[in-house]
Amino acid sequence: MRPQRVPIGRILRPHGVRGELKVELLTDEATRFDSVGRVTAARNGVDLGEFEVAGWRPLGRAIGLKLVGIDTPEAAFPLRNALLEAPALPAEALPENTYFVYDLVGLRVVSENLEHLGEVIDVVQVPSGELLVVKAGGTEHLVPLVQDFVKRIDLAEKVVTLHLVPGLLDL
Repeated sequence: MRPQRVPIGRILRPHGVRGELKVELLTDEATRFDSVGRVTAARNGVDLGEFEVAGWRPLGRAIGLKLVGIDTPEAAFPLRNALLEAPALPAEALPENTYFVYDLVGLRVVSENLEHLGEVIDVVQVPSGELLVVKAGGTEHLVPLVQDFVKRIDLAEKVVTLHLVPGLLDL
């Protein structure tokens, strides 16, 4: 089931004297903050409030985010380590063979001969692309998210089919 809200950033700490927040991006594009208008801050499953996005700017590998009503470091401090969530985008907004991480997490992983291998628990970004994190028998394996190894992703059946090559699950 597609979530109603998805995390797009994590507040690291207050930045500056005007209530700006240093935010780690959890989305591919910082411009997602332009399109959402409002974000919900949540920590440990507890909503901390909904805020209007006043603007953002690049800040090294993070962004500086300004929320309406958060005008001092003291007002920003209680939001540190909170996730910023936005409404989920409709699946139709994605190009073919492109998926949201939350659509992949939880999918069963099988070989081409339908042998059960494990479950997708995360997708991580590395300079060369994305890796599926597959948990199998208590061990986590990294599988490059490329067509040579990932032969099929079926969201309706909730299954990822891998082409097993020697050593693939040794990563």
